[in-house]
Amino acid sequence: MLAGLQKSNTLRLANVPSSLIERENQLKQNLLSIQEKISSSTSKLSSAENKLQQIFKQQQEVLQKNLDSIQSVLFEQYPDYYRLFYGNNVISIAQVQSHLDKNKVILDFALSDSLLITYVIRKDDATLTTKKLPAGFNNSIERLLQLIRFVNTDNSKADFQSFTQLSYRIYEFLFADIEEQLQGKELLIVPDGILSYLPFDVLLTQKVNLERPDYRKLPYFIRTHVSSTLNSAAIYFSYSQNKKRNYGQIVAFAPDYSFLEGQAASNNNPFSLMPLNHVNQELESISNAFDAKIYKGNQATKENFLSSAKQASVLHLAMHAVLNDEDPFLSQLVFAPKEQEFNSSLFLVSDLFGMTLSADLAVLSACNSGNGKLNKGEGILSLSTGFQYAGVPSIIMTHWDVNDKFSAELMSNFYANLAQGMAKNNALHEAKLKIINQENALYSHPYYWAGFTLIGNETAIVAGKSKFGNSLEFIIPLLILAFLFLRKKQIQNG
Repeated sequence: MLAGLQKSNTLRLANVPSSLIERENQLKQNLLSIQEKISSSTSKLSSAENKLQQIFKQQQEVLQKNLDSIQSVLFEQYPDYYRLFYGNNVISIAQVQSHLDKNKVILDFALSDSLLITYVIRKDDATLTTKKLPAGFNNSIERLLQLIRFVNTDNSKADFQSFTQLSYRIYEFLFADIEEQLQGKELLIVPDGILSYLPFDVLLTQKVNLERPDYRKLPYFIRTHVSSTLNSAAIYFSYSQNKKRNYGQIVAFAPDYSFLEGQAASNNNPFSLMPLNHVNQELESISNAFDAKIYKGNQATKENFLSSAKQASVLHLAMHAVLNDEDPFLSQLVFAPKEQEFNSSLFLVSDLFGMTLSADLAVLSACNSGNGKLNKGEGILSLSTGFQYAGVPSIIMTHWDVNDKFSAELMSNFYANLAQGMAKNNALHEAKLKIINQENALYSHPYYWAGFTLIGNETAIVAGKSKFGNSLEFIIPLLILAFLFLRKKQIQNG
């Protein structure tokens, strides 16, 4: 995905001169060409061929010095660009450990056609394990995703049994041999390939033998582990060190898509998007917890986003996203249209790379995965990477079209938790558990809560103060004055 981004002729990367990027790409291509010429030579060379090899190596050295010089400029003058394209190459395990909190562990998965490689990095130690993928591994993941993305009441018992068996089997393969290293730690998971689609929270840590379907009673991974997702450790630590505090407003956008009411797939609704009927509850919960600027209905336009997003401390986007794995930079956010013209509502993810945002968090609380293909997770990565490149260290988004009633409920709980000062990962964790532990056994089905994932920095927001926090600003001074008054009275009476 990053290679495609860097070579794109149409993508505008914020503040980076296109001539510099073109020069960088040209040097890389020339280097590759020279390296191929050097490596294609035989072991026995004639005198003339030896001289030619020496020329090639001299050219390689000059090209590499020129490339190093450009990369040095990028590092010093355009750190966001450098972090995005070179971050994975410039952070060692020792550097990770030097910045890693003792209560956290990085779990980095890498998939090949036949192997799973797992890095477990803790503050004081690191391990690497390699194991052969079981037959049909991708098919098992895809089947599990089918089971959690929909609720089939006509086949509930069979689906429940399939879910419990598959989710435990996948947990056992991914985690059983490293579980001891994870105990008592918050997990920062770097997924790969099809694992980018998997909400690890739904995996079951024990075998289940229930005669009747009851999703409340299941030993979900979320019950014993707090986790969030990273695109890469390098990007994560770069933002942890460099992010400036932002005390602006929460800015929320919530188109209601009322113009799509009753419309099937058509030129004016090519992705068959549905109106979001419970979005007002979501907005009310934000207003109750924080000082917020809200654009809803016809006001939730792309133009208002562009004019107000740069100052926001938290961006809340209660809207659909259409993810595209074939060409991830054609993934789109769907705002309210102008004059009922659908195309005017679309905001390309690639446009995020031309923006500079100061928000600490972007929340996308309703999502549509477009064609639904499970490829490499590139559409999801493009969205989170786009926000991160624009300067946002954290994004919460959904892997599938979440029921908007439960989306609103979960988001209400999430913002209430944030207002109490919880870290983002814990706030989302507790909001999910509240859905799971409610009275209705069916509504504990992963479809209703597991689609939400936090990608990036998990620390408490440094946004505009919550109403809870604002009230403390008045209460605490009053308590201090009351204490001083009573203390003075005691002294006088003494």
